[in-house]
Amino acid sequence: MLEQGIESIVVSRARDGMIVAATPGFCALSGFDRGDVIGRTSVDLDMWVDHDRRGQMLAELGDAGAVRDFDGDLRTRAGRLVRCRISAQLIEHGDEPHIFMVLRDVTSEYDTELRLREAEQRYRTLVEHLPAATYVDAVDGTPLYASPQLERIYGCTQDEWMNDTRFWLRRVHPEDAADVDAWYDRHRESGAELSYEYRLLMPSGEVRWVHDHVTSVLDEHGVQVATQGVMVDITEHKRAAELLRVQDDRLRELLEAMLRIGEQERQRIATELHDDTIQVMTAALLMLDRARRSEAQEALEAACRTLREAIDRTRRLTFQLRPPLLERDGLEAALRVLLDDAAEEAGWQTTLRIDCGRYGFGIEDLVYRTIQELVTNARKHANAAQLSIEIVEAGGELRSTITDDGAGFELAEALDRTTMRHHFGLDAAIERVHLAGGSLVLTSSPGAGTSVLLTLPLPADSGR
Repeated sequence: MLEQGIESIVVSRARDGMIVAATPGFCALSGFDRGDVIGRTSVDLDMWVDHDRRGQMLAELGDAGAVRDFDGDLRTRAGRLVRCRISAQLIEHGDEPHIFMVLRDVTSEYDTELRLREAEQRYRTLVEHLPAATYVDAVDGTPLYASPQLERIYGCTQDEWMNDTRFWLRRVHPEDAADVDAWYDRHRESGAELSYEYRLLMPSGEVRWVHDHVTSVLDEHGVQVATQGVMVDITEHKRAAELLRVQDDRLRELLEAMLRIGEQERQRIATELHDDTIQVMTAALLMLDRARRSEAQEALEAACRTLREAIDRTRRLTFQLRPPLLERDGLEAALRVLLDDAAEEAGWQTTLRIDCGRYGFGIEDLVYRTIQELVTNARKHANAAQLSIEIVEAGGELRSTITDDGAGFELAEALDRTTMRHHFGLDAAIERVHLAGGSLVLTSSPGAGTSVLLTLPLPADSGR
């Protein structure tokens, strides 16, 4: 029966190892013909690569009477190495013990397993030298792997992490724990790839920030079998961001203080104009009215007209220096008066569209003063027929577009500081906007009108 078996089986005498029977399967595995192996030993055939390994197998067989799944490397007739998994048993045959041995070629399996182990080692070497920590959990949350970096980030040993399913959550800051637990449960239930930033509370009282990113490990059928996480300590990043926020707040406070000082000075000038200059000009106008019937009536009429125009201009200047509508009613009301006065003087048509709320003094005053400067420039130089202003809030910013259809200008020449004395107000407006973290982008060319985009970042608590 052995002579026809396809399994790789060989029978040899226990006392000297001489082969007495071999299946075709064994001959195919070893590369020897049946006539080459009968009456000879594996040592004669030089089949064992490691003879100490052969001795170990025979010793175990002698002690237990059987061996199962013993791995050893054999050499074929052609010299090829074959990893075999051997099961052997002592049997009685012809009044003396023999060894009945079944061999299975597991070279392919062994090579695959070896490659997997090598790949796993390379993976471990890679992840354990990254600045981030990695971990793997079963679908029920049981820890399967934790890289050494967790000791540095979490301030714990790998054993503490691996032996306690909920250890990681107890280290989360109490104010964040519920949200973090819900975030991780959401990932386990949905398998979705998710990220979260949260705080850790160390036993020393130190607070650390981490960025945790989890993704699902799927089998060949697309079924989630584990969770892989990557965790990065972002404490220094958070501290730097907080420091930057504090500096931004201080800069904003400084800008607002500067604007308030300017506003107070404008208020003082406006008060003096109203209480002194306008009163004097009004008194002079009254005296001129009394003298209108004299011989110099025509000259007096011209003087009266000039004084009335001066009074009107001074009143407008007083309003522009400190428009009471801006603080009381906001940008829209103040800008409508500004545009109406400019339209009356320049003879153009104006359009104003505002889609935003109220803001702090610093923002509203900066927007108003910037648009005021742009309108003044357009009135003096643009010779336009149409001027439109649009203000909207979007994406945490206040955006205003000021457009006219006037003469336009050479942009590079207008913004050249060496020749900018005639546009000093525009230069100052650009600097104020930049100081507030915003931008003022001008687009113009001769004969094509001018468009200006004003953008200002809004603080989280900007609304009134």
